Amino acid sequence: MISAVVTSLIVNIHLYAVNNQLNDELSELRQIEFQTISKGYYSGHKNPAYYVIENEIECVVVWNQCTRAFLPPPEINFSNTTIIAVFMGEFSTGGYGIEIKEIVNLDESVVVRVEKTYPGEGCYVTEAFSQPYHIVKTGRIHKEMTFETVERTITCP
Repeated sequence: MISAVVTSLIVNIHLYAVNNQLNDELSELRQIEFQTISKGYYSGHKNPAYYVIENEIECVVVWNQCTRAFLPPPEINFSNTTIIAVFMGEFSTGGYGIEIKEIVNLDESVVVRVEKTYPGEGCYVTEAFSQPYHIVKTGRIHKEMTFETVERTITCP
């Protein structure tokens, strides 16, 4: 009896490991490649926002909401490119961050996974207003896009 339980447990553990490995491999196959256009801590964009930019007019509107507006927006061929921009909003200090971690192609939609980071207790931060942002470009996406955000607090010594 104990032998059957142990065998069953071993088989279940093995199946769990195989299933996780398959899920990881499937996730890698479904990842959409992207390139960072701009990333930093001083966008001037004071409100949190996520944008999917599919044409030049939308690009200019979003670009002009930033202090980066003194530079022209990047030249993009929107017939084969989508831009995704995430802004965390304004904070009275530094130590905050936002990053597009991955873009995943699912059957019916595309998920943009975003990570927000916050300074933990005892972290040294700049004493200046900050507006973290990340802007990326990828191949043209013709599916509905959703954003999944995780938040993480940085541990400091």
